[in-house]
Amino acid sequence: MAIGVALIEAEKSFGDGTVFSSHTIYLNTPSPSLHAADSCTLPEHLSAIKATEELELKAVYSSSQVDAEELAAENGDVDAFFDSPNEQQRSFDALLCRKDIGAFIITLPLNLQADNIRRALKAEKHVLSDAPIAKDVETAKKLLEWYADRNGHALWSVGESYRFKDTILFGGYQLKRLDGAVQTFTLKMYAMAKEDDKLYQCLARQDQGEHGGFVLDVGVHFVAAVRFLLSSANATITQVAAFTSLLRPEFSSTDTANAALHLSNGNSGTMSLSFGTEFDSAFEIHIVTDKGAVMVTDRRVTVIKDGEEEDTEQEIRRDFPHEDLSLKRELAVFATGILKEKEIERRGLPQESLADLKLVQAMIESGEENGAVKAVD
Repeated sequence: MAIGVALIEAEKSFGDGTVFSSHTIYLNTPSPSLHAADSCTLPEHLSAIKATEELELKAVYSSSQVDAEELAAENGDVDAFFDSPNEQQRSFDALLCRKDIGAFIITLPLNLQADNIRRALKAEKHVLSDAPIAKDVETAKKLLEWYADRNGHALWSVGESYRFKDTILFGGYQLKRLDGAVQTFTLKMYAMAKEDDKLYQCLARQDQGEHGGFVLDVGVHFVAAVRFLLSSANATITQVAAFTSLLRPEFSSTDTANAALHLSNGNSGTMSLSFGTEFDSAFEIHIVTDKGAVMVTDRRVTVIKDGEEEDTEQEIRRDFPHEDLSLKRELAVFATGILKEKEIERRGLPQESLADLKLVQAMIESGEENGAVKAVD
């Protein structure tokens, strides 16, 4: 039996008719999966829901009646709910009362996310919300404490598609096979938002100097990928010192961070994140251990390890040119957790998303204090 699903988005429309969610990200980079920087676009969510047998789209919710009704009409027998104009029978509260809807997929702006997650869980609706988990660590902790203490059975997962991405999964598998101690690591993520990009138009409308800016809202996904790979080699980040800056004055909050990070085994690595680099675009993660190294890009994993003969090296490359299935996998795991396991798989636990947020916030706060060392618990 399929779970009835409501998709909760804050759609807006551009003059050319393109509909996007407030978390839609378009990056000026040749890397296809970075098109959305893992903040799921509306079409990708709809496609993933339709591809998941255990889920059935029953309703969509938007801030405006026009967007909601257009979206509903494009997706068959789907009901529209909205904020404006105010119609009680089509309100968010009315949607919460629908008995045929068991799960909400919520991808709202950070300042609206936590309250609506709480409202859905109170109504005993399972929730898959978008990462980051909340606008800051304090808000996230309070929400998690409320979730743990509440008298209810609905499950909550925080979506982070990079933990379901082919190259990240295969890279993690190779690190486990190497079974080495991490010596160093690096993340390089460069992209550019231009004024005629959907990215610029989208974030410019919602950018009100919110703490963290691009580094928080987009960078958190790449930080999650690094944490997943490091955990595959039994390493965790314990301290960070960072410098942050704003390369694009059109925005009022951070778009660049360069950090040095201390590991639990005493070694260290670096992260370089920028969403304002006009002449370079890249996504690379390198994890170097004492038994070999793994490099992950958007569509390729490269492994270097000892060869069969003494004093030789062996290089293994595997390409992943096909469609990115990470969001479809994530939704399938979410549905399975509800229907069969009765619990959320570790990759989707809110606690994992909180750990991602703690690291990103520590980077931002370190940058605000001119590189002060911050603990990451």
